[in-house]
Amino acid sequence: MARSVWAAGEGERPPNVLILQPDQHRGTVMNCAGDRQAITPNLDRLAAQGIRFTNCVSASPVCSPFRGSFQTGLYCFRHGVVKNNIRMDPDLTTFAELYERAGYATGYIGKWHLDGGWPPVDGGENVTPKAVGGFVPAERRQAWQEWHGYEKAHEFFEVWRYNDEAKKVRVEGYDWEPRWHADVALEFIRHHRDAGRAWLYYVAFGPPHLPEQCPQELLDMYHPDRFVLPPDVEAQLPEERKPELRRRMQMYYAQVTAIDHEVGRLMDGLRELGVEENTIVLYTSDHGDYLGSHAGATRRLRGKGSPHATAFRIPLIVRWPKKIAAGRVCDELVSSVDLAPTVLDLAGLRVPLEMQGHSKAGWLVGAVGHHSEAVYLGLGDNKPTPPEAIRSRTADTRSSRMNLVIERPLPAGPGLGRNPTLRQPSGNWDCGYDERVVIDLTPGKHTILVEHIGRGRLEVEYTLRSYIEGRAEFRIPTSDKYVFDRSPENEFIIGTDGKVSNAESLRPHLYASAPRSNPPAFIVDCSKAAQFEVHVTKSVGDRSNKLRVYVDEKDRPAATGNAAPQRQSGGWWRAVWDGRYVYRPGSNGWLYDHRTDPYEMKNLIDSREHADLRRRLGDMILEFAERFEDPVLPELRAMLAE
Repeated sequence: MARSVWAAGEGERPPNVLILQPDQHRGTVMNCAGDRQAITPNLDRLAAQGIRFTNCVSASPVCSPFRGSFQTGLYCFRHGVVKNNIRMDPDLTTFAELYERAGYATGYIGKWHLDGGWPPVDGGENVTPKAVGGFVPAERRQAWQEWHGYEKAHEFFEVWRYNDEAKKVRVEGYDWEPRWHADVALEFIRHHRDAGRAWLYYVAFGPPHLPEQCPQELLDMYHPDRFVLPPDVEAQLPEERKPELRRRMQMYYAQVTAIDHEVGRLMDGLRELGVEENTIVLYTSDHGDYLGSHAGATRRLRGKGSPHATAFRIPLIVRWPKKIAAGRVCDELVSSVDLAPTVLDLAGLRVPLEMQGHSKAGWLVGAVGHHSEAVYLGLGDNKPTPPEAIRSRTADTRSSRMNLVIERPLPAGPGLGRNPTLRQPSGNWDCGYDERVVIDLTPGKHTILVEHIGRGRLEVEYTLRSYIEGRAEFRIPTSDKYVFDRSPENEFIIGTDGKVSNAESLRPHLYASAPRSNPPAFIVDCSKAAQFEVHVTKSVGDRSNKLRVYVDEKDRPAATGNAAPQRQSGGWWRAVWDGRYVYRPGSNGWLYDHRTDPYEMKNLIDSREHADLRRRLGDMILEFAERFEDPVLPELRAMLAE
């Protein structure tokens, strides 16, 4: 093990540690970071009383990979969570386990997102059934002793917890989840202060991640029309998309202010409990948010997952009145893989040599520490995606027996489809389509499943041809009844006499998002060759909308159009950032100079005068890949040799 930069003296009480990690907080959206539109008085106070790092990055800027790296000090391709919804190996050593071995009480509340899979649609007493949560059993909580965590997804207004029977129970007296999180943390701190035990507590706040939920009094602090858009967004985002972005910025900034409020309550609570002086408070986030950058006419306004600065730059503020001088700003490069070593080192705990990150504690408690020339960024690998990370909204019914035969993108947004119309106040775009998918059916029994992937909805019609004797065409009737039943209620057996079982449950709308996900399965028994047609007439609400059609694996009838490729791996990318240049190699890559082009408006990847720079940065990528045994190293060598 490596030596610690600081160790408690004889008789000196070890520090407490409070980690505050909201979801999707971009590093620049704080007043203390220069964003004068952000109302963040408590984060500003935290920074003034400690140290703020200006160049902290998420090495893998989506939820699960970041969380795995923070817990283990490993890159995503080493801890295995290379994309969202993969279960982390419970045998990996986390920093919480090392604190536990040192005698600390540990606790965790909020989103975990390291147990894999997708939460089921469930509810409880006074809890609305939704696909949020996901119970994490004790054996996979990675040494976090007092547990109020859940796997993924969010619901901020309806506050609930899991009981010992893995059932959701409404938390009375709360209508805002972050407030409950802060109160539970303060009670944990009070209890262990009274017991005389050092503690480590992790608060994984949900906002400013979706859903767009926030107390009205905080929304009222921001007016959509008063936001000054950054130069790249002002220049590149079509005018018709700017009102929608401004509305989303109002929600995002209000949610940041909501988290800021809870940070203030926690800081005040530490002082009132008499533990402020010897408590390390670390504030960071898992990734940023595009907020309109690089969106153009068709890409989503909010998101993450790429080596763009808006996605990978995250906040990092650390306060420890006993050891860290107040009011400092540090420009040292810090990666998310450095967080676990730093947190261990600050508390005087030794950092395991297998951790790939470096402790930056020297910069906090002194004038100098470990220096990084650059940081390595990446997501995914060249291995098959684990089954639990492939979302099958019908996994409880038929998908394991079925073959995905066609996929059609049907985005909704300005300039898309036919006659795109912006609906107010929802902000959704209605886009007309005349998209027809025709499945050729051989004689015999078939099951056809029709699924929507995205966040909005598709409006559809279903037709059988040459199926009913004497009728060349049979339009399958749909009902306008408000139905979101899952299988088996969403199975429809179509007789050769034209009768449809459960017909009142077949809707003309396809939804993707739980709990409204309603992929219908049609069961037909063809006496001769026939055709099944899915006709999409409208796409509403999201640019990610897609239509997927599955059929029985054993039959594999042909589809009109290009068959969808079978999923072998989740894809991957790698990049490097040296504090000035960010370089992502590859055919869809980029090279940006953040000193002269902080808003990434000019891609230099094809610039001849920057050829030597690309080679230098490419060599850095290969050096990182070799040192950390990245499995995509052969592909990287080939990519950079082109």
